[in-house]
This record gives sequence, C-alpha cells and structure tokens, in this order.
Amino acid sequence: MIEVLQKNALFSGKTSVEIETIVAGLQIVVGDFKKGELIFRSDQPADRIGILLQGSVAIEKNLANGKATPVFLRYPGEMFGEAAVFSRADTYPCNVISQSISQILFIPKAAMLTAIARDTALLSNFLQLFANKILELTIKTELLACDSIRQKIGFSLLYELSEPQPGKGVELPSSKKFWAESLDVSRPSLYRELGMMEREGLIRLAGKKIYIIDRAGLMEILAK
Repeated sequence: MIEVLQKNALFSGKTSVEIETIVAGLQIVVGDFKKGELIFRSDQPADRIGILLQGSVAIEKNLANGKATPVFLRYPGEMFGEAAVFSRADTYPCNVISQSISQILFIPKAAMLTAIARDTALLSNFLQLFANKILELTIKTELLACDSIRQKIGFSLLYELSEPQPGKGVELPSSKKFWAESLDVSRPSLYRELGMMEREGLIRLAGKKIYIIDRAGLMEILAK
C-alpha cells in the first residue's frame, strides 16, 4: 500500500516511513469494489476522500438530459473526492464508479484536516494537488466548449492527454469508447474523424497510442 501512496502528490517528498506514520493517524478504511460498483453517488454526503490503491475508477457527471458522461479516470495512487469534501457542497457532485476490480483507501474529512494542520509540507502538497485539479477541470471545460469533433480531438491530444515527450505518442487513458464518451461524441463519429485526420497527415494511429505528426496543423484547427 505504501508504494502506491508514494505515487500520490499528497505524499510528495515523504519517505515510506513518514507515509506509514501519517497513514497510521488518518483513521483510514480500505474497501474492495467489483467492476461497475458505485463508490460515491452524486447525492451522497461528501465526508471522505478516496485514494485508489488498485484498479481504476471513472468519475461521471449526470447531465440534465439524464445521460451520464464520464469526466475523468483515476488510476492507482490518484485521489478523488477531495474537492467536494472541502467545498460548501454537502454532497458529491459526480458519481464515482469502479471500472475494474478496485481497492480504495478512504480518509475521513476530520482526519485529513488534522493531518494537514500538523504538517506544513503535507498542507503544501494538498494545496498543490488542489491547484492541479482546478487546472484539469479548466482544461476539460475548454475541451467540451469546442465546436467540432475535430477540435475536441485536437484539444484533447494537445492539452488534455498530451505527449510525455515529443514523438513518444499520446497514450489513451482507457479505450476509444471511453474517450468518445468523455468527448461527448459517438464512437462511429470519433473513429471516422480520426481516420480522416490520419489520412490528412495530422496524426498516426497505433492501437491505444496516437502519434502527433503535424502539431501546427492541430493548432490551426483549434484557431478556426
């Protein structure tokens, strides 16, 4: 468990011994979930934070038309629910659903408050984590505001997913099905547009990887 927690930005700069000491005082509860099982629901009281230890979870937003749209995926070491817990909201704004067999560490709000009050480095990490989540949400909002499927694809590749290094390719977070849902487009429309963009020399498709061939061309699409 400690090895997974070391991946979380909350514990950045902490040794495994320090993390063990912090966790011992957090009144944690570890839960196991099956694929498709609901972890948090949107009307549930927001009273605890989750850190994924194993598997993957999807954060889904219920829209006014009754459709549930996936917003983010979370993987081992990543945190979720913290914004709702420390906001004025009484409940979680989204559903969190297990995408596979998952194991999650839960931290009560009061225990987290006590921990960051005692440790300024932990507090600094927590604030930075919050800032990164705000940036992530801003990028997602800009993406969904794009007018066309092509613009959504270009924006997602350049700013949401992004290449770890130029030429290394963009690794899709889950599947093209999930990506289509998160872009709020149909799968056939996504596949058709990707095929056209590949034929035009903008990108190259390789399984779950997409290589950006013409970055300037993608930027031009966003400028239209």
